[in-house]
Amino acid sequence: MRVCGAEKDTSDCAPDIEVRFKSKSLPTVSWRHLGEHDAVHADERFAIETADVASPIEFDLQNVFSDGPIRITLPSGTGGRIPLLRSIINSRCVDKQILGLHGSAFTLGDHGYMVCGWPRGGKTGVMLAYLLQGAEYLAAEWVYVAADGQTMHGVPEPIRLRDWHLRQGASQLKQVRLKDKFRLTSWKHAAGVATVAAQVSGRVLPKIAKSARKLAASVDRNRYIDRPAADWLGQDLRPRSASLDTILLAGTHDRSEICVTPLTAEVAKRRLIALHDEDLDDLRKAVRRWSYAIADMSDCVGAFEQKRDVLFDRLLQDKQVYAVDHPHNANLADLYQTLQSNRKESCLLSL
Repeated sequence: MRVCGAEKDTSDCAPDIEVRFKSKSLPTVSWRHLGEHDAVHADERFAIETADVASPIEFDLQNVFSDGPIRITLPSGTGGRIPLLRSIINSRCVDKQILGLHGSAFTLGDHGYMVCGWPRGGKTGVMLAYLLQGAEYLAAEWVYVAADGQTMHGVPEPIRLRDWHLRQGASQLKQVRLKDKFRLTSWKHAAGVATVAAQVSGRVLPKIAKSARKLAASVDRNRYIDRPAADWLGQDLRPRSASLDTILLAGTHDRSEICVTPLTAEVAKRRLIALHDEDLDDLRKAVRRWSYAIADMSDCVGAFEQKRDVLFDRLLQDKQVYAVDHPHNANLADLYQTLQSNRKESCLLSL
């Protein structure tokens, strides 16, 4: 096996995650399957099968919820995304007293906001509503909260702009070009045509209805443009930190009004833990298979959840937390005004 990396490690700490590459000439392992085209194991070895990698990717997960290195071994020449990697990083962050949360973040003046919620729940829309009013971008996908629960760190990742963001008012962003608008509008119409075709085929040609529905869903998933936040905003963005003062839990509903509801720390904690569990779902699935095939990890999982509970308690201490439910196509200017007015009213009531 060949270990790749820096020629000389000048740090005093052992790595938390080791990614290794093995030669294709090594003997083939006789794997036993845990479900069809999913996880496999052999003796004390555990691996995940993926469609774009010829041989399974091995994971040593015994330390995934505790201190100690986590090793990932890939076939030489493997490119693209490594499964479980993001979840492994975020689980190790908890061990380091850091919470990695799937959400967006920004600052308005000296006030820091973090927006969390289910996928397609309106996180990006809330962030865009504030950016259009002069807020400073911090993160679009992942926010890392320090051990004290008062400071958040952002990683400038691409912002995913969808066609309904344009209808909501995001076309006011300086760097949204005409061809971007045309592409998003085209995807919107293509998704509409594919949906109608699926409905018609279901009545006329039932045998191809399932394939038509899959096609329509695939077209719908592509109704976006990913671009670095610096490009959309016309700014030179670098990773930075800010105070965390307000947490918004975004969601959409069928009603026409924008509803902003203050949440107790208990309710907010329950919702945030559910979101965190969802983000770690792929890793938890792998850990269950590891426990079945190799060794029980229930004690490690329990210790991890206790550490996480403490971090969420710190996160929610002295925080304003609101549930923000809005119609799918809410105007971004209205969204901003409603949020700001409700936050100011809550601040006055707390005095």
